Amino acid sequence: MASHTMVVAPIISALVEAEKMLGKKRNWQTQSLQQVKFINDFFSKRNELSLFKPEELQSWVSDNADELNSILAKERIAFRFKEFRPDELGVVSILSVLIEWLAECSKAIIKLGDNTYPAILMKNEATTETQNLPMFETYVSSIHDHPVFCVNTKTGERVSMTVAEKEIASFSLVFVIEKIRKRRKRLGCYNNLIVPMIDYESMVDISWLQGLNTTDQKNLPWNISQAMQQTKFKMNCQGARVKSAVAIAVRMCASVMPNIYTIDKPFLLWIEREGLDIPIMYAYLDKDTWKNPWSLYI
Repeated sequence: MASHTMVVAPIISALVEAEKMLGKKRNWQTQSLQQVKFINDFFSKRNELSLFKPEELQSWVSDNADELNSILAKERIAFRFKEFRPDELGVVSILSVLIEWLAECSKAIIKLGDNTYPAILMKNEATTETQNLPMFETYVSSIHDHPVFCVNTKTGERVSMTVAEKEIASFSLVFVIEKIRKRRKRLGCYNNLIVPMIDYESMVDISWLQGLNTTDQKNLPWNISQAMQQTKFKMNCQGARVKSAVAIAVRMCASVMPNIYTIDKPFLLWIEREGLDIPIMYAYLDKDTWKNPWSLYI
């Protein structure tokens, strides 16, 4: 089992900064379902970036890879740009958000078998220290078997937590959380909450962004040639902090390549005929059948 995160704000910000060089409100041409989902569900909400403070979301643009790599090093980000071609430029976008609980929590321990984990004990008491707000609120969801805890904060965010039913990542992680958070109702039956402390740092695979392309104001084609992300998240008795850095490079190309998709993994096939409710054949075809039949005679 591994931990996974999805932080889209710096990805959106990086594309917005690229547009400032290529021309605002570019028409991005997608090459995959992940790119379609990103453009439709996330990039379409780029105006929400204004809700971040200037010091929380920062971006840099340059046609010099070394210049941007120096910024990444200063920010203690592990990845680096490859050297740019003369017709290539890069963007670095870094999100850093500090969250404070309403009051400092107590330390606790979670014991699972022979292992122990440092934890946070949150007491649900509304006091002057918590601005007369409950430390957390409890919800249930009609599509999820575990309670959802929404922790209030001094900084205005609400940090929600619930037990995961299985390991999920990338856009599937977004899909599951969105379903839970849009279908829940208030429940008030827990006075205390114990959650693990978190110290997370990982490179996030955003290679799905590569190939996304557009044209500049002179109608010259550009595509995303490099895409990298690193996310760090810490959570303790004082609060939490998320820091996520994204770097993309956009490169001028001779022409936008046609969209070619190669099925190079085992695949599903079914044959339909108009008027038939049931397909003629259903198939799962693995590499053992990938052969030239030479003729269709059977």
